[in-house]
Amino acid sequence: MKELLASYILHLASRVPHLTEKRFLVILITSDLALKTFRLWDPSKTYFDEGPFYIKAARDLLQGIATTNFEHPPLAKIILAASIAIFGDNPFGWRLPSVLLGTIGVVFTYLLAKKLTGSKRIAALAAVLLSFEFGWFVSSRIATLEIFLASFLLIGAYFAVSFWKKQSLVNLGLMGVFFGAALATKWSAVLLISWVFLFLLIFQKNNLVKKLTSLLVASLIILAIYLASYLFYFQSHSFSQFVDLHKSMYSYHTQTVPSVQKRVQEKSSPTDFYLFEPWTWVLDPMFPYYGEIKADKTKMVLLFFNPIIFWGGLVGLLVLIREQFKKVSPEKIFLVGAFLSQWLVWFFVGRYSLPYYLLAGIPFLVISFTLILQRVYGKSRSWFYVLVLGSIAAFAIFYPVLSGLSIPSLYAQLLTTFREFKGN
Repeated sequence: MKELLASYILHLASRVPHLTEKRFLVILITSDLALKTFRLWDPSKTYFDEGPFYIKAARDLLQGIATTNFEHPPLAKIILAASIAIFGDNPFGWRLPSVLLGTIGVVFTYLLAKKLTGSKRIAALAAVLLSFEFGWFVSSRIATLEIFLASFLLIGAYFAVSFWKKQSLVNLGLMGVFFGAALATKWSAVLLISWVFLFLLIFQKNNLVKKLTSLLVASLIILAIYLASYLFYFQSHSFSQFVDLHKSMYSYHTQTVPSVQKRVQEKSSPTDFYLFEPWTWVLDPMFPYYGEIKADKTKMVLLFFNPIIFWGGLVGLLVLIREQFKKVSPEKIFLVGAFLSQWLVWFFVGRYSLPYYLLAGIPFLVISFTLILQRVYGKSRSWFYVLVLGSIAAFAIFYPVLSGLSIPSLYAQLLTTFREFKGN
């Protein structure tokens, strides 16, 4: 069965040059949506940050309350509120926007990989692998902000590369729109936006004045989208209150969170707190989202990264970095910088950080892994099949703890030996 699955996926990837893109994307979208929506209503109750923060904020928005969960900008919560209004206040209504954005992210991974490499085969394999990436899958099935942020940033990055290759107002405008949407979801969007602006400043083939002008236009569009996300807020609040709100947001992230971290650390052992440090994301990038233990059955949803894709992508990044000393490739530099922008900065921030902060960098990591797989294929097809099949098999093995299936406790313990799990 595994061999048939791998052969089908590889056959599909090899057929991309002979398929119309429309047909391939239909197959990709249909299969990815089916994978993500299956049992979307389970768990049937809110878990992790869904209930206390984002679904609560969405419900309050529907009641005209605009300040719930002031810590983050409102766009994703507005989308969640719209989904609840249309599909009902139920698991499907809560999580459908995440599913849709997760699938859109898979499609734009294909488009970005093709734009960077010029190869439909590489792009197809990258998109398929992202479908089987643990963290992307779990984040696409939970009503939190990360998949909104990651997908908006990915789409913005695609249009940024498109603008770099063909400087049209459409590409520039769409880059600004989606980067604005990302910033209107979480402030941490500024990390990738800053990298993209630096990349365009260095590699854009224009004089400095034209470069700065295009970046200024993009910045104004980003700001406009950000302010537009607060239009509902301005219906009942003044601009001075808007400014005060942002002062509170800044204080929360720079003072409140570090003070909470200090109190938690004082009451915890170092081993209890190690997952909040970014260096552990590489050594053990795993974090529990939900747990329920009854008798000999266990039901949980964990968020971590597919180890084969994660480590393979890191190897790919190291290879790409080494190659820049021989011959500079802007496309490869873009990939390296895009991923590192989501990771390195957290080493220098005076507050705890969590593994899913890295989610927005995963599509770039997957593309890097795919570039390495292309070279492996040229040298040893056996190893190529092992790595691709292994990535898919790992997903199949861990699927029960990624999707909240009720499974024997022994099986759950075997899959989660990386840490003690006590449940909720």
